[in-house]
Amino acid sequence: MPKLTSPNKTEQEFLDRAATLLPDFRPDLLVQFEPLTLILPSGARYTPDFVFWDGPKIVAVVETKGAHIHSPAALLRFKEARATFRHIQFYFAQKLGKDDWAVEAG
Repeated sequence: MPKLTSPNKTEQEFLDRAATLLPDFRPDLLVQFEPLTLILPSGARYTPDFVFWDGPKIVAVVETKGAHIHSPAALLRFKEARATFRHIQFYFAQKLGKDDWAVEAG
């Protein structure tokens, strides 16, 4: 499957609302869509949807999902990445309804 070069509708909606959904958000942060892939201890790869940077420092990594999680394996990779890279602040953002989001810090 070819890699998307831009966020899907749900990801873009999150990005548009990041200032109100993320506690660490600052307008001066650089935000990139899928800029890196982490190699996990299991050998799996995890590519977060968004990475928020303050210069060379990662401030936050965000995984976004819609109301229905279609790939349990993707959720497992997120959890493994969060457990492995403890020095990075991970967020799981799930759209629950029209204007309703749940954001969990990890």
